[in-house]
Amino acid sequence: MFSGVDYGAVILNFQSDVPVIKAIGTNNSIFLLDDEHLVTRTDLVPYKLVIQSLLTGEITCKDRGTLRDDVNEDIYYSNNPSHSGLCIPIKTSTVIGVIYLESHMHSGTPRLQFPLINSTKIDLLYLLCSQAAVSFSKSAVYTQMELAKKAAEEATDEKASFLANMSHEIRTPFNSLFACSIFLLDTPLSSIQREYVETIKDSALVTLNIIDGILAFTKIEHGSFVLESEAFSINDTIEGAIMFSSEQTDTSDLEFAFFNRCPEIDTIQGDATRIRQIIINLVGNALKFTSKGYVKVILDAKPITATRYELKIIVEDSGIGIPEDARSKVFGAFAQVDGSSRRVYGGSGLGLAISNKLAEIMNGKITFTSQEGVGSVFCFTCPFEVTLNQVDPRVDHRDVCILSDTQWKRVALKEVLEYYGATVTLFDDMNDLIKDLREFEILIVDKKKLTENMRLRSSLNWKKSLIYVLTRFGLMLSDQRLKEIEADSLIFSPIKRKSVRKLLEDNFDWRSIPEKVIRTILRTMSPDGLNVPKTMPIKAENNNVINLSILIAEDNPVNLRVALQHLKKLGYIADHAKDGVEVLEKCEAKLDEGKKYDVIFMDIQMPRKDGIQATIDLRKVLHRQGSHGVFTSGYSIDCKCRGRGAQQLLAMWND
Repeated sequence: MFSGVDYGAVILNFQSDVPVIKAIGTNNSIFLLDDEHLVTRTDLVPYKLVIQSLLTGEITCKDRGTLRDDVNEDIYYSNNPSHSGLCIPIKTSTVIGVIYLESHMHSGTPRLQFPLINSTKIDLLYLLCSQAAVSFSKSAVYTQMELAKKAAEEATDEKASFLANMSHEIRTPFNSLFACSIFLLDTPLSSIQREYVETIKDSALVTLNIIDGILAFTKIEHGSFVLESEAFSINDTIEGAIMFSSEQTDTSDLEFAFFNRCPEIDTIQGDATRIRQIIINLVGNALKFTSKGYVKVILDAKPITATRYELKIIVEDSGIGIPEDARSKVFGAFAQVDGSSRRVYGGSGLGLAISNKLAEIMNGKITFTSQEGVGSVFCFTCPFEVTLNQVDPRVDHRDVCILSDTQWKRVALKEVLEYYGATVTLFDDMNDLIKDLREFEILIVDKKKLTENMRLRSSLNWKKSLIYVLTRFGLMLSDQRLKEIEADSLIFSPIKRKSVRKLLEDNFDWRSIPEKVIRTILRTMSPDGLNVPKTMPIKAENNNVINLSILIAEDNPVNLRVALQHLKKLGYIADHAKDGVEVLEKCEAKLDEGKKYDVIFMDIQMPRKDGIQATIDLRKVLHRQGSHGVFTSGYSIDCKCRGRGAQQLLAMWND
């Protein structure tokens, strides 16, 4: 306290609608108060004096002529005799409070001898109040920022939770729609019916991809995104992503090619799903803006150490290119080349934004160059631990001839054939091939080189050669058409390395391929490049079925029907549980009979007890019994499920 001051109080009014007393003090003590309302505590300060200072923003003193009589006659002074009272405003641009100080009348001390608060002290107090005002204002700003931050974080959490739940709710019917369209394609259909069903299937798949993109972007923004680490084939991952992307385009004027410049790399350590997502987004972006010409993907690598390489995945297209004024927005969320209602190029605008963020999370980067009207080149670069191929990839030597005038497709096929030890000769024209007079072991003819009345074997006078037609996946040739042109089978582009090896090893006869592979091809999710008629029926029975006891935990009746149908097509039947509680009951009943379930497919979101908690409890029940828990869910889940006892994760019943 200042000399001559016996009592003081701090009153603020910037954090509430009414002034509150924050603290009071005497010569010996300071007491912090819990925001006592000024209007209710007239026993602590002179209400009228404080209010006048708050309203005017001026220094007010008791017993000064400038005050109204009612201020000097405040009830507070009736109960607390004082020699003088002083209110100094705490203000910046507005008054945010006051400091009240008073001196008491001491017994036996003449009034004129009592020390007053002089002007020098008042000036000093005014300066201190100004500094206090700045501090209070900053404190208020920080408090508001903290509250705003907390509110934003809570809103983000709620949004992430909402999107995750809605993703599950939206994905569930679309997964069922997608799966049922696949089942329908396995039945005899007319050409127009098949076209309609293919449209349903493709539309459901596109919708699922958009949902996955939105959910992935939300998880990245929320900071809840977790990368997995496992060994996988980078070549197979890129080929699968390219095949998936190529199914989304219906133009025959576009070349699609993949060049692996580092075939010695067998596997890499990383998150295969996210790398595949990056490639699909980059390739999908290229396809969206390229109506004719080419889209090619190049995989290259540069060693950092003996086991660590910097991988580079390049996606190059001959599309419209990126305008100069739009390049700064390329990686922006929801960015569109044309946002108008008349826009030509669709998409959610999230693909490149997600890919860029995923690359950064992996300690990589995505760069691009572009020339408007010529095309664009996107490059994803990232370091990975790698395992080199220790096995000689070459198979028995084959003399192969490719008849095609494409710019990149035939070169890509030639490189893969040569990787496996084949000798490859390229021809642009059928007449040049006829004039060559050599009979090659294998002839691969581009579908575009076929004419209506062409008879390949007769025209070439070849007796023993194997003849394949190279066509884009989805553009099938019937067995009758193959017989007419005297060809043995088909090979699909984009080229897959395993398909080429199969061709060189055992003549690529689809009739010898296991039904499981055929079924996968018919789903068009991961085609193996084989000539399988789409109308080929799938047998209900399976000669290689292992006797398994299976339990499905699924509360959605549509998903249950889809799951049971998948298992039925593989030759299995399964028991059903509606939720996690029923799972435990059925498992315990099995154990009481001295039996157990070999495989349990468990949904995550279920009533009464969800899949994660059920798995935790199930592990206790099935301790050392050897049963397997497999999760399946309509929305993305992370690796924490494995820590709860699940041995494998499935995306949904379309896998």
